[in-house]
Amino acid sequence: MKRFLLGQLCMNGDCLYATILARQIKHDHPGSHLTWAVSSACRSMIENNPDVDDIWEIPAYKRYEQEATWYLFENVAMRRQQAGEFDRIYLPQLWPNGMHNFDGTIRPSMLRVYCKPITVPIQCILNLRPEEISRVEAFAREHELHKYRHRLIFESNSMSGQSFFNPHMAEFIAEMVVMQEHDACVMLASNDPVKSTMKGVIDASRLSIREIGALAKHATLFVGSASGLTVVTQSTAGQRLPMIQLLSGDKSVFASFVHDHRYWGLPDDDMIELVDVPQSMVIRCIRDALNGGIEAARQKHHMEIDLTFDYYLSNMREQLLSKNRYIDAMQSLSITAARYGWLPDLLAIAIYNVIPGLLRDPRTDLTEIRLKAEAFAQDVTARWREIGG
Repeated sequence: MKRFLLGQLCMNGDCLYATILARQIKHDHPGSHLTWAVSSACRSMIENNPDVDDIWEIPAYKRYEQEATWYLFENVAMRRQQAGEFDRIYLPQLWPNGMHNFDGTIRPSMLRVYCKPITVPIQCILNLRPEEISRVEAFAREHELHKYRHRLIFESNSMSGQSFFNPHMAEFIAEMVVMQEHDACVMLASNDPVKSTMKGVIDASRLSIREIGALAKHATLFVGSASGLTVVTQSTAGQRLPMIQLLSGDKSVFASFVHDHRYWGLPDDDMIELVDVPQSMVIRCIRDALNGGIEAARQKHHMEIDLTFDYYLSNMREQLLSKNRYIDAMQSLSITAARYGWLPDLLAIAIYNVIPGLLRDPRTDLTEIRLKAEAFAQDVTARWREIGG
């Protein structure tokens, strides 16, 4: 029996993305044993998962603990593999040591670690327990959700830093929506209790992040902030809902669910993305979606996000170049160019940021790696000259 270790310690949404990899491993290796290493903070994302045979819980709760914890885990994992406990280790986690697979987006970069095609469905696995479903059903009855024609979930507390949405804004928008749409309720999903006492504004903070998946089956529209709850509602625990995502413009397509869905060939016609817009525009978009349907609202409000590489470069500088990991930066750039083509911005990143430092990476002491670096530099330089650089 083959024994695999999957290491994805942090970020709820990323852990859910990695469940696709677990499913693929079990599909390709029937009867194998899969151990998943996960932080205490994110353990709930993989509990009761049918593809996970054993959970190796790594005690870490705070974000500032995650980097040091990762390197300690990686060291122990390699020793356990050398001792024969695992036949193969997969580490899809991008930060802090997987950025060589980064192409400016999340899910494709993570799943690239498998090095083989992903053939299983591109849907995250979240398997709820009966008691979790029962709590959500009781919540729905308590708040008489069936009496409302429109039932919205707000992801009102983004932990990913990819949205301009925040709890204060969410409460204000929720109150404005229910004041103007009397057959609508808004369920605010957050870690913090809701202060509003207005009828139709419902505090969902007592439900766990897992249980929000089941709550999605009672909803008709999701307003998200590109964080873990968005992924939860799209998982096997939830259901596909018309969606409005509120995104920060400085991340380009990093957090775009439309961009992600197009990559995987998934439909995106029921998604609207708004970038750095005022509260009044969010309210108008929501009301148009409620009264005219998501498709009509999409034609009026959806904002296509420009593909730029400033955020990609800032991540490369922070995670790779500052640590003299120029070979990893070279790999990341090659992967990104394979996806988008050698666009002028990517060539400029290579010419001005990566190629000058390649020989500072100690791995170029190895002849094979040095030759690859030289070939990369020659190819990119030739392309740069072709466009007049």
